[in-house]
Amino acid sequence: MTIIQHVHRGKEDADVFLLNFISLIDSDDPIFIIAGNNSYALSGAASFFSTILDRKRYVRFSEFTVNPKIHDLKAALCAFKNSNAKLIISIGGGSAIDLAKLVNYFAAMKVEPENYMKDKEIFNLSTLPLLAIPTTAGTGSEATHFATLYVDSKKVSISNRQILPSHVWLNFEFTVSLSPYQTACTGFDVLAQSIESYWAISSTHQSRLYSERAIQLCMEHLEGAVLAPTLENRAGMLEAAHLSGKAINISKTTAAHALSYALTAHYGLAHGHAVALTLPAVIEVNSATNDADVNDPRGVAHVNTIMKNLCHLLKVDSPTKASQQIKALMDRIGLSDSWLSEHGFDKFTARDIVAGECDSERVANNPRRLNTRLIREIVASIR
Repeated sequence: MTIIQHVHRGKEDADVFLLNFISLIDSDDPIFIIAGNNSYALSGAASFFSTILDRKRYVRFSEFTVNPKIHDLKAALCAFKNSNAKLIISIGGGSAIDLAKLVNYFAAMKVEPENYMKDKEIFNLSTLPLLAIPTTAGTGSEATHFATLYVDSKKVSISNRQILPSHVWLNFEFTVSLSPYQTACTGFDVLAQSIESYWAISSTHQSRLYSERAIQLCMEHLEGAVLAPTLENRAGMLEAAHLSGKAINISKTTAAHALSYALTAHYGLAHGHAVALTLPAVIEVNSATNDADVNDPRGVAHVNTIMKNLCHLLKVDSPTKASQQIKALMDRIGLSDSWLSEHGFDKFTARDIVAGECDSERVANNPRRLNTRLIREIVASIR
């Protein structure tokens, strides 16, 4: 069964949308809420939902870490089963939404997470209605049919059509409390996802349309959202995040994301910042795709056209300038390209770890085939 998403934008008639969602269950059935421990209150979501949930039975689960681990999922599953809930609401960033998607999926599957990791089986199940409400303009997790989980410091992506949330509410006012650094990290993840989706070998005409619009919105609003945020900038970035999610839901990501996960797992670097460290180098490497190493079955001409169009979207006339533009944007919004050295980590050790633990599935989706030499060339940009 493929889930049809119901998406509501803004606050106008949002109460009607939410009450219609809650009315999918009997009035005395409990609701399970997964929300960030701090973001739920800081975003204004707690205040808003105090009215919506008045006299409703619900359990709120917030005891999970950023980039959820398998023990977070098991604790959430236990709380969910004990709640006897018939509806799930997730409010927060990508971690909260991914965790809710996984809880919904594994509860329906009735299989312990570690057993799924061993068997890698995919089940076609009917899951509960799930409402995802992002409080960051970042991952686009509310629009994807996969979720990320970290197992023994390694990122595992779990994918199934039934993981996609059935309902989404995009309210940019919930992103206003984000700090400049959080806005920069989550916003750069949007830009990176959109760029990688655009050149991915799994891209389609539809996914590129989503990517194009998301890139345009990032170029218009990302810097302003960090340095001088307005409601227009916040709304623009939340829409860009959602579109980037719709794009990667079709195409998935590529090399820059593949090389980012180890930085997050081993060094605690925010995901969007981790992706930023290699994206400029990946742009330059992909721009040199040739007949001998082209990975996209549509051929070199297709890849060259994509790279040319990407430069146009980034408002430059060459891949080198595109790379420089991305580096300059990082600098302006406070994403240091020397984060590891500044925090006392050895960059050479980090490069070895990143190169050794890159996500092979994402690398295989890159338009240029990346051998050990090219991967080493990319990770050399990590400082």
